[in-house]
Amino acid sequence: MIMKNKNYDIAIIGCGNIAGLLDNPNNKAIITHAHGVFKYKNTKLVACVEPNSNQAKKFQDIWGKLPIYKDIKTLLKNKKIDIAIISSPTNLHFKHIQELSSVEKILCEKPFVNSIDEFNLIQKELKEKILVNYIRRFDSSFQEVKKIIDNKELGEVVSFYGKFTKGLYHNGSHLLELLSWFFAGLKLIEVKNKEIKDNDIFGEFFIKTSLADGIIINSTKLNFSIFELELLFENGRIKIENSGYKISIEKAYLSENFKGYLNLKEDRVLDNSLQYYGFNSIKALFDINQYNQELINFSEQLLKMRDRLLIQNNWSSDE
Repeated sequence: MIMKNKNYDIAIIGCGNIAGLLDNPNNKAIITHAHGVFKYKNTKLVACVEPNSNQAKKFQDIWGKLPIYKDIKTLLKNKKIDIAIISSPTNLHFKHIQELSSVEKILCEKPFVNSIDEFNLIQKELKEKILVNYIRRFDSSFQEVKKIIDNKELGEVVSFYGKFTKGLYHNGSHLLELLSWFFAGLKLIEVKNKEIKDNDIFGEFFIKTSLADGIIINSTKLNFSIFELELLFENGRIKIENSGYKISIEKAYLSENFKGYLNLKEDRVLDNSLQYYGFNSIKALFDINQYNQELINFSEQLLKMRDRLLIQNNWSSDE
């Protein structure tokens, strides 16, 4: 059990961008695991695992000359680790999770593992100590969006429309997790103009949730990054733009130009709290019971969904 008044020694597995190369200790934004650990009051980064010596040096140039080992076995032989952060490639997650079974908690980058067979082989007791890093779930502005939806501040939800780059299983999983959370679970997905690339799915996806239907799209042809979600309600709209760094709430007001008509007008913009997602993820580990089971269940559903859509054009939660 994680206790908030205890000090925790942390190791990062994989020294890539999200691990520590995207920012540094002097940045205002906190968008890497190393920076999150650096800022959190009772955590200390004591070691890393990175087999690539050039990558390890880049990491040390930013975060100091801490020990970086070639493998987890050597790490655990030399250091007592309380918490591990897995930011290695997805195809290594299962192996690394098994090797880290002795630590108290694990923060694992998404996607969780590479196959449903790997998922099923992870023991229940081990799953209970893993937090899958869906960063927007831990973000205060996205939590505010959830409250707006649940409290019906803008009325009933009508529909949604989203755009993202890369595959449905990788980047698209962030959108799917939000939709599942916002609207009480995913029920059905149908894909049109489907393309398969790198064992992932691209196309136009009709999504049915428990509360609303909508569409999300991606493409193999986009040469830029995009992550946007528009939520339409009876009396307003929520626009999630720039990957979630901007969230605006629009409400319906009487038109100044056309009598009897209602137009949308920006009511407020939520705080840009996503710029601290490296910190938020570490903080969420100390409230793991609030998130763990739901995100593990979603990760299992996502694997089944991907496997189904790779061979057919639809998936249902009833299967």
